[in-house]
Order: sequence, then C-alpha cells, then structure tokens
Amino acid sequence: MLAPACGSNDEKAPASSSSTTSATGSSSASATATSSTAASADYTNLLVPLTDLQPLSGDPLQVGQPASPTNDPPGVEGTFRNAKGDNIISFNIAVLPDAAAAVKAMSGTVGILDNWVVGGTPQPVAVGNGGTAALGTSPDKTKAVTVLLFTEGRASVTIHFEGPPGDAAPIDFATAVAEKQDATIKKNLPA
Repeated sequence: MLAPACGSNDEKAPASSSSTTSATGSSSASATATSSTAASADYTNLLVPLTDLQPLSGDPLQVGQPASPTNDPPGVEGTFRNAKGDNIISFNIAVLPDAAAAVKAMSGTVGILDNWVVGGTPQPVAVGNGGTAALGTSPDKTKAVTVLLFTEGRASVTIHFEGPPGDAAPIDFATAVAEKQDATIKKNLPA
C-alpha cells in the first residue's frame, strides 16, 4: 500500500489546477498587470524533487506529469504517482505578487474545497502559513481524496492526493509531503 492515497488513471488531477486557478482568478489579473516578467519566469524549480518524497512513501513513486510552467497566474504544476497509477499526488503552485495575494488565493481555494473533497472538514495543519487539509472522497465517490493547502511567501500551494476508495492519504503523510514542498519553495522562490 502506498501511504499517499491518490488514485485516478489520469496523470494529473485537473480539478486541482483549475480550482486553484479559479480561486486565484482575481489575484491573477493583478499578477499579470503587475509584471509581465513574472509571467515569463520559470518556476519549475519550486516543485519538490521526487527524491525528497521517496523516503516518505512505502510504494516507490515516479513522475506522472513533469514539472510544467503555468501562466495565469505564473507558477508550476506536476504530479507523482505509484507504478500502478492508482495513487497520484498533484501539485499546483501559484506565484503571486506578494504574500497577501497568496493568502487571498488560498482563502478562495479553501472556500471551494468541497468541489474536490466531500465528507472532509477542513482542519489546520502546521505547514507554511495557513496550512489547511481535508480528507474525504471525490464528489462522485469514486476516489479517496486528501487536499492540503498552504502559502509560503508569495506562493499559494495546493497538493491533491487521490487513491482508491477507502485509501485516503492520512493527514500526517500529506503534511510530511507538504513540509518537503514548503522547504523547496523556501529554498528556491526568489524574493
């Protein structure tokens, strides 16, 4: 059993990316207006390296979708999965103009968390600023889902774990993954 419960045959969880973008829509307009340089910046080094996650998982992980730049707002997304592809961890990191915009974006995402996870009450977790996690099922009840959100400086982070029904990623595992992601952002995000 892979400790992270993530399961879909998809290489990434589209809800994670689109919901984060939706939640950051108003911030993305100001991000674009603030700096066209930010939109063209390469933030792929903000995604936690696979080697940092391997020790956390009982089932070896591999790259599902390589780190790919996002544009509106700028940032990066990518996925890791187990060999069978039934457990997937999707990352979406939005880089906003400042920490206040990142907090606003994350707050918007928390407000629509039930679009991704049903039956889970958001709870605080000790990661970054405002760390919040929810564990439950996908709205269609076909997957176990854990979602963890936090900000670090001007980055708003969504980590979406999917797995077979009844095999949700435990909050402690999700938090350990988020701590590794947070450390990578602290190391690599320009001021």
